[in-house]
Amino acid sequence: MGYVRKSLLAAAFIVSVGFLQMVPAVQSTAYGYSEADLKNFLETNKCHHCDLYDAPLSEKELKGADLSYSRLPGANLSSSRLEGANLYDTFLIGANLRGAVLINANLSKANMFGVNLNNSDLKGADVSNANLQIADLSNAMLDGANFSGADLTNANFEGASVKDTILKGATGLTDEKKNDLKKRGAVVD
Repeated sequence: MGYVRKSLLAAAFIVSVGFLQMVPAVQSTAYGYSEADLKNFLETNKCHHCDLYDAPLSEKELKGADLSYSRLPGANLSSSRLEGANLYDTFLIGANLRGAVLINANLSKANMFGVNLNNSDLKGADVSNANLQIADLSNAMLDGANFSGADLTNANFEGASVKDTILKGATGLTDEKKNDLKKRGAVVD
């Protein structure tokens, strides 16, 4: 059994090293994001399946933007206005959304592992089935947002407003955190 396990680990390592060597060839610019995708998005406010890795989008007016299925890891969207934006199934790992306005935005199924949403406004947003592990939601306005089915493992809700925030079926919340959020007005099962 030990031999099979070691062989599988060795194979996984070789595959991952080969993948890492291919990544630079895939990148289209020194910035990490596709300049064509960024230009297209800023002109049309729509960009499905775009590559906007580390894109500089802070303090932009992006109301109603459609970035569904796009990749924005590490992107800086701090203080941007994204009311009603469609970020369905978007890859936002490590993105900075500090102070962003995401009222009624669709973030369903988004991967927001480690995202910074400190002081953001997500009132009425759909964040169902999203990955928010170790996300910073401190001091955020989450009133009426839907986090049902979301993974909230180690997410920080300190100082967040959670009146009528739906957390039914959310995972990763300790009983202590569930009780705290319920006392503050969240709907928890």
